[in-house]
Amino acid sequence: MMTTQQQLVIEQCKRNYDDLNRTGEHLDYKAMLVIVASVLLLGASNGAFVPLCFGVGAICAAIGALAPREHKRVGDGDWDTFFNLYINVEVDDAINQVLSNLGIAITTNAASNEDKARILNLSMIVFMLQVLSTLIVLLF
Repeated sequence: MMTTQQQLVIEQCKRNYDDLNRTGEHLDYKAMLVIVASVLLLGASNGAFVPLCFGVGAICAAIGALAPREHKRVGDGDWDTFFNLYINVEVDDAINQVLSNLGIAITTNAASNEDKARILNLSMIVFMLQVLSTLIVLLF
């Protein structure tokens, strides 16, 4: 039987894993927003060279943020592995394996989100340069 502490730890790890999944989706939505805004701003820049370069840079960086990354599932989908690691062992060993799998998945997905966020920050900076250069082109 699982103790209350073990249940709480596993529940906290599951929430952390779910939060990381939602964060990854949130970053994807932001990257799509940068792409759409950059394309719309390209239309307003009247084909000027500098805003066009920044726009292409922002779009490329946002696409880089959207690129597929390693997403770690919790555990293994193979039935034999599942049986040997969880069902065919003592309860404490199974709980330790679940916590280990959750820890590995959380660490992997957090690193993926950090990479995605770094590239998205670059995309946002280049987009802001596109906005500034478009304003300069339109004003002068």
